[in-house]
Amino acid sequence: MREYIARDPKTGKALRTGRKRRNNLDLAYKPPEGAWDSIPLDRIIPLASGELEIHSVIWRDKERLMRQHDAIRALPRIRGRDQLDAHAALEGALGSIDTRLRIAGLASLPYCALLHTENLFEHLHELLEDVDSEVQKAAQKCLITVAPVFPSVTEETMRRELRLEDKPRRSSAFEALKQVATSWPEVAELHIDELIREEEGELRGMAAAILPRLAKHKSATLWDLIGWCLQDEAVVVRRHAARALLPLADHAPKITQIALEIAFFDDDEAVRNSALKASKKLDPNSFRMQRLITDGTRHSDRNIRLSCIKMLPIIMVDAEVRIQASELLE
Repeated sequence: MREYIARDPKTGKALRTGRKRRNNLDLAYKPPEGAWDSIPLDRIIPLASGELEIHSVIWRDKERLMRQHDAIRALPRIRGRDQLDAHAALEGALGSIDTRLRIAGLASLPYCALLHTENLFEHLHELLEDVDSEVQKAAQKCLITVAPVFPSVTEETMRRELRLEDKPRRSSAFEALKQVATSWPEVAELHIDELIREEEGELRGMAAAILPRLAKHKSATLWDLIGWCLQDEAVVVRRHAARALLPLADHAPKITQIALEIAFFDDDEAVRNSALKASKKLDPNSFRMQRLITDGTRHSDRNIRLSCIKMLPIIMVDAEVRIQASELLE
């Protein structure tokens, strides 16, 4: 029997069914272009392994001399039976005493790892602590690229880097965690769960700053994280958690209502303002919101008081509003 194909009755074209494949990562996950792209495929391995010292190419109408570190940058182009040789050349570059080779190897690692990961991430773990500052920077950039693609194999590396006292390295690790939050929210939540238990307030604050990115992810773990951070002793942590309430209101309104009961009455004005913005996105007629609005009419914060009083006609009938207004006038 011929396979049945659903077609549009007007155009006759086949209807697309099923979920559309996500290929954004594949399109973005490509090595940067350079003169090394002009190296012929049969010259990349000999040049990268040191068998050839130099090779001339034409790049953008100019002659360029390609050396070993250029060939290392070209290794992601290798496919098929030469992949093992390319992997060996990359490992050699990552362990080389030549700074240029280590940097070139780190630039190619994210893309070569798609085919063979063996030992590559052990090199990355070590090169993040390289004696050369330029190699360290290249390793940090590499971690930001690979963390959202290889979250499990970089887990221990991330755990170490996120807690370092070296601020540039810590900042790059948190940038990597932001990328992980986009691709693998569950993994990011596990890291944040550990980080908000640390004693250092600044570290907890940096972890809480990622919560707004995760707000659309419907996860009980995330909801717990926001709730815990709203009760943190450090005000910076509470402020970041409160910023997550506005996007959370779109995806989990009932959870947001519970969180507002904490944030509405926080000592910090910035936390209360974020809570106030989130409250305007919620249905005022729900039981929890009605109680929150009623309590808010007597809040010490003028903005919250004013906003809640303006909502009274929405949640009460005229007679109830008059009684409430009379009490408030006093």
